[in-house]
Amino acid sequence: VDGSPNQVIWKFNSKGGFTTKFVYEWLEKDLSGPDYKLIWKAKIPLKIKIFLWQLFQNAIPTRDNLRKRNWPGNPTCSFCHDIETADHLFFGCVF
Repeated sequence: VDGSPNQVIWKFNSKGGFTTKFVYEWLEKDLSGPDYKLIWKAKIPLKIKIFLWQLFQNAIPTRDNLRKRNWPGNPTCSFCHDIETADHLFFGCVF
């Protein structure tokens, strides 16, 4: 409002400047938090890494997750009839 020219400042960099290297390192740090480093460094196929990452993010399309997206189906497990969550499906289901 005082008539001075506008200035763009990148608030994530201590110097206020933008570099692609900084953005890459920042994104890499976020994606490879302490729980995920073992997944990304493991010598397993990429599709397994992605599946495990999705599992830990609770992004597997289990019935409870589908219901959150207005899926009209039954949210219970086909095997034991408890609510189907990722934890239930991969770790808790007795079948």
